[in-house]
Amino acid sequence: MNESELSQSRTEQLKVIATLSHELRTPLHAIMGLAELLQSEQMSPMAKRHVDKISVASNGLLDSLNKAIEAAKSESGAVVINPVTTDITDLIERTVKTFSIAAEGKGIELGLMIDPKLFRQNVEVDGVHLQQVLNNLIGNAIKFTDSGSIEFWAALKGQIGSEVEIHFSVIDTGIGIDQKDIQKILSPFGQVVDVQKGRPLGSGLGLGICLDIVQKMGGSLVLRSDLGKGTKASFQLRLPVSQSIAGSAPLKFRSDPIVAVVADKSVKFEIIETFLRDWGASVIRVQSFKQLTKTNIDALVVSEKIAIQENHLCRDWTLKILEGRIAIIRSENSAFPPGLVDRTDEIFEPILPSLLHDFFAKSGLSDSVAQQVKLKAESPPQELMLKVLVVDDSMTNLILLKSQLLKIGKVDVVLAKNGAEAVDKVESEKDFHLVFMDFNMPILDGPEATKQLRDKGYDLPIIGLTALDSSSIELTNTAHLFNEILNKPAGMTAIEAVLNKVRLNQYQPVINENEQKHYV
Repeated sequence: MNESELSQSRTEQLKVIATLSHELRTPLHAIMGLAELLQSEQMSPMAKRHVDKISVASNGLLDSLNKAIEAAKSESGAVVINPVTTDITDLIERTVKTFSIAAEGKGIELGLMIDPKLFRQNVEVDGVHLQQVLNNLIGNAIKFTDSGSIEFWAALKGQIGSEVEIHFSVIDTGIGIDQKDIQKILSPFGQVVDVQKGRPLGSGLGLGICLDIVQKMGGSLVLRSDLGKGTKASFQLRLPVSQSIAGSAPLKFRSDPIVAVVADKSVKFEIIETFLRDWGASVIRVQSFKQLTKTNIDALVVSEKIAIQENHLCRDWTLKILEGRIAIIRSENSAFPPGLVDRTDEIFEPILPSLLHDFFAKSGLSDSVAQQVKLKAESPPQELMLKVLVVDDSMTNLILLKSQLLKIGKVDVVLAKNGAEAVDKVESEKDFHLVFMDFNMPILDGPEATKQLRDKGYDLPIIGLTALDSSSIELTNTAHLFNEILNKPAGMTAIEAVLNKVRLNQYQPVINENEQKHYV
């Protein structure tokens, strides 16, 4: 086979992969989106746990699918890194939440440590591929750890000009592997059979793909392990810094408040102390209320275990502190007795920086109330009703996106089952503010429908929705006609952000190859 034939063969292989990816991801994304929608509804604690498990299982299946597809693309040299503006803290938090139930089910402590300087920081990175690497590393750590803990670190190692160096590491107390086997498990389909006994047999794809992706991002994956003691997987990336997230100035306490953290020495509680000190608080860390001798405490954070064990002392302390400044750190699956401690808020594990921020922002100990007033003044005019056209050939996806939009509110939703129908509706009704357009549809696909609308002079915002990965999108030469492209399932946060941009008229005009105005 000559070079031309080999190239053609690889192109055909990628088309098959893209089609397979779309056909499998589409129903899976519908399940994930519906699970997210359910999570916003009022339900019993048991029902909520069931929905959480659906979400976790769906993410696990998607991760396995991604591994298989990435393996085929890696072998053909087709893995493409596409950096986009990404909130690095949000990506890390979503990753940890995905694995929290699995870790808790095995009785493993999953601790997260993020450098406070990275909190709500935007960087330019391929978030899809970075999350795939982190999913693999944390998933392996949980799989091969039967007791102890897993620590996930994201540390800022330095800043050079407009770029930051971020060091990622996953450290576990699992069974470890022999040094001589490390190179083997970093190769495609490489596994150490002896350590698999009694555990689900994986595909052997994960670490080889991680190695390839990290290298393409400009980093190097390092694996260190001691048999019987545990493993550390780490890599470092240099990433361009993007404009900070609107309204995300770091929380700053006034007048050096004193915050008591009453919890054991578990790694999962260390993030509380780290962020509170960075925000300007003096932190007292004790393992029992009996060790808390200082009386002028401004705020209290206590683990549910100690709140139950030292209930009377906990109640006494809550009477000395203003309401809204006392948080109980709770496990998602705990049976914490309702009403055991009054006048408290709850922060559910895993302990995430955003949860701590939201709690203390409302405590009255910072200037965030003034910031919130400013943000409210800058928020989009919610009274503006938007007419939105949703285009998808899957009725399930149409119902899902319509439900998400109606949940957000202030929208009138019209549905279309293919691109031809979408073009007809836009031309006949002419008063749409926004279009959500699926990529892969019969009769007329999303890119071609968008091109027809642009060629006819329609400059309304059109948002592409796709189950394809980013490298497949790049192969579509009309993708630039979309204002924005969202991967399915498009979460509520991403959808609401699009609506806000439309209300604030933030899509700027660009010129296509036919010299016509479009907005991006």
